[in-house]
Amino acid sequence: FDVADRLFSSIPRTWDMCTGYSAAEVKELTPEWYCNPSFLKNTNNYKLGTSQDGELLGDVILPPWAGKSPERFVEVMRNALESDICSEMLPDWIDLIFGRKQQGPEAIAANNVFFYLTYYGSVDVASIEDEGLRQATELQIAHFGQCPMQLFVRPHVRRAQKIINYRKLTFYQLLSAYSQGADSHNEDGSQRQVDRLRDGTQRLFGEPLLLPFFSAPLSHWIHL
Repeated sequence: FDVADRLFSSIPRTWDMCTGYSAAEVKELTPEWYCNPSFLKNTNNYKLGTSQDGELLGDVILPPWAGKSPERFVEVMRNALESDICSEMLPDWIDLIFGRKQQGPEAIAANNVFFYLTYYGSVDVASIEDEGLRQATELQIAHFGQCPMQLFVRPHVRRAQKIINYRKLTFYQLLSAYSQGADSHNEDGSQRQVDRLRDGTQRLFGEPLLLPFFSAPLSHWIHL
């Protein structure tokens, strides 16, 4: 294991580090945070060491609202992930991590720019002839990580929030629901008005069919 002070041991402390004044902490949550509470427990009683402030590392320290229950913590996280506000914001996150705002002018405008070695395919390590430079490049990538491959070049589609009588919809109507929210802005950057029905629900049909993978480069379609 790594040095005790570098190990993940406390959710409140990690939250403070990521949301505080330091710009050096950049983290994304793995799927286990929403489905598998076992990653928060030191079930095998591994000796993870003692931090410099004398804290003996064991189970991950949870926020007070979790009531010392990893299961409760994951349950709340899952409910938050499935909430309407998260569903509304999730496509914007996908644009930053996997989509059109990962690189280029859109990334600059969104303040989403990182060191060049962190981008996938930015350098061919095997072609570096200088041994010292090659090792330094490999260490940089190993210790600071890399951004994932850019998969989408268009704004990501948005989840349909409310569908009336979905059991009565045709197969094509269900598929065409994906076309809503693919781009919530007009060409001039202004907010696009959403067509709604009398009861306030969003109109889902009549738009050109646009499935999520349509935004991916053609070279990725074979994998999808």
